[in-house]
Amino acid sequence: MKTPWTLLTTAGALAAAGLIFAGRATQAQAPTAPPRYGVVNLREVMDQFGEVQDAQTKLEKRAAEFRQEGKARQEKTEDVRFRRDQEHPDSPKWFELQKELNRLSVELEIWTKLEKGDIQAEQRQQESGLYKRILAVVETVAKRQGLDAVFQFDAIDLNDPDEVVSARRMGVRAVIYASPTVDLTKDVIARLSQTSPKKGEK
Repeated sequence: MKTPWTLLTTAGALAAAGLIFAGRATQAQAPTAPPRYGVVNLREVMDQFGEVQDAQTKLEKRAAEFRQEGKARQEKTEDVRFRRDQEHPDSPKWFELQKELNRLSVELEIWTKLEKGDIQAEQRQQESGLYKRILAVVETVAKRQGLDAVFQFDAIDLNDPDEVVSARRMGVRAVIYASPTVDLTKDVIARLSQTSPKKGEK
């Protein structure tokens, strides 16, 4: 039979072991740091990003040139149509002008289709390149601040009576509220300005 001293010693050892295991369990179950999030207002970034404005200006110029040349081609086609209508339908001149009118009409249709396709492809390429630039900068800023995720934030001024909040706008809204302390928009804009080529370096 164990003596009281032996029992006390055994109990003490068990208690000590229990504390050790409890301490290890506590260390193993120690809560990890909560995820850190940030938000970016991409609409504001696009409005402030100079290269976006430059690309828009370039596309607008291309579109204006397209409309101008299209108008000239259309006027030329209509001029041939007018001259054809001045001739007798059975005259050789009428048939000659009709042949030219057919050619110009087909050329105008094909040219219009090809030019529209080229402009749309150029726009998609420019947008893709700019979006990739912006996303890369967002990732850089987020990593430097130790963030785990960044969400798109469409800021709404609740004090502005002219601010229109449509059902569609609310439906695509990824973040309902974000504290200014997690807003990376200005940091992203500043970083984009630093990494953008200067005028004349493009």
